[in-house]
Amino acid sequence: MVYATDFNAERLGQIAHPNIHTQVLDVTDAESVLAGVQWAQPDVQLNCPGCVHGGSILEATDEEFDQAIDFNVRAIWRSIRAALHGMLERAKAPSSICPR
Repeated sequence: MVYATDFNAERLGQIAHPNIHTQVLDVTDAESVLAGVQWAQPDVQLNCPGCVHGGSILEATDEEFDQAIDFNVRAIWRSIRAALHGMLERAKAPSSICPR
């Protein structure tokens, strides 16, 4: 079974497959991530958040940089931290994949 999450419910609604279950999830919110992990109970986890502000790094504010770090780095840490205990209990070789 495949579980897909996104903060954008409209995009999730475009996924139409009987073996893919979807849920709105905000990777910048630890409680939302934990709820998603409890819902899916993954044995394998694919982490691929991605967000950048518009413009160059010279134009980025500290706030925009902090948001990018929270979304692109801390989100992966939150997801792995939320899922790993259950993955270790359920599987012989749990995997958390972070493509870049």
